Formats: sequence, C-alpha cells, structure tokens
Amino acid sequence: MAALTGSSPRTASVPGARRRVAGSLRGRLTATLASLGWLGLGLVSVAAAYGFLAVLIGSRLPQLSTGTVGDGLPVRLLAGISLLVLGALLVFYWDVRLPAMFGYGWFPAMPWNS
Repeated sequence: MAALTGSSPRTASVPGARRRVAGSLRGRLTATLASLGWLGLGLVSVAAAYGFLAVLIGSRLPQLSTGTVGDGLPVRLLAGISLLVLGALLVFYWDVRLPAMFGYGWFPAMPWNS
C-alpha cells in the first residue's frame, strides 16, 4: 500500500497513475482495458507487417525456408533457436538487470552495483 500513498521512494511518477489506481472500479477497469487495447493494437500491427513481409519474400524468409545447413540442420530450426535465445536475453535484461540498476528487484551483488 506504500506505493499508492507515495511514501515509498520507489513510487513511479506516471502522470495520472495514482488517480487511476485509487479511483473507482469502473475507472480501474477502463484503464486496464485501454492498456490491453494498445497492447492488442501493437500485436495486430506486428502480425500484419510480418504477414505482409512473408507474402512479399515468400520462401526466402528463414522461418518458411525448407533449406538445410551443414549435415541437414534445417534453417527453420536455427531461426527458431536464435529467436528463443534473443527473447530470453531481452527478458533477462529488461525484467531483471535493468530494474536492479535502479534499486528494484534482485540481482547478484557486483562491484558496479554499489
């Protein structure tokens, strides 16, 4: 509850955030649905752009390729592995390391953290 009252130094300074959080149920529901709407719009736009690119490029896109590398390793598998690794690194950086630099969350004590 300290984050809502502003007594914590870790309170985010987002304009109108306290007003929306401390408001009525209808206000909180509206704010939640607005955020989910923006998220949905982003998802649909990225999917549309990717679909448009796949139509233009076709089988030259690594995820749609039937080619192999080396001793029969599919290009699709390499593309999938690289995307999974990139996703894991991005989640680690943005959700663990970056907040720890500002005193939030947990990260191992290192010389540059002090």
